[in-house]
Amino acid sequence: CNEVDPARVSDAKSLLGAAVGAVRLGLMPGAELGLCYFVPYKGRVQLIPGYRGYLDLASGNDYLRWVSTEVVYRGETFRHWHDE
Repeated sequence: CNEVDPARVSDAKSLLGAAVGAVRLGLMPGAELGLCYFVPYKGRVQLIPGYRGYLDLASGNDYLRWVSTEVVYRGETFRHWHDE
């Protein structure tokens, strides 16, 4: 996860809670990995999984066969289909 500026955090328990949450989910810290982020908000720290973190969590599921992603911009029309 990313580094958090302690000057922006007034609730140290929230930082510890975010770290424990990352450990429970099994998301390896490190902003370059994009697995999760520690986001300071109103003096507290929140754990926000990144899209790579969600993919990592989903890949540990026996029910998942594959994952596909695409970017869709606001206002853009798109169609989705799935062939087996």
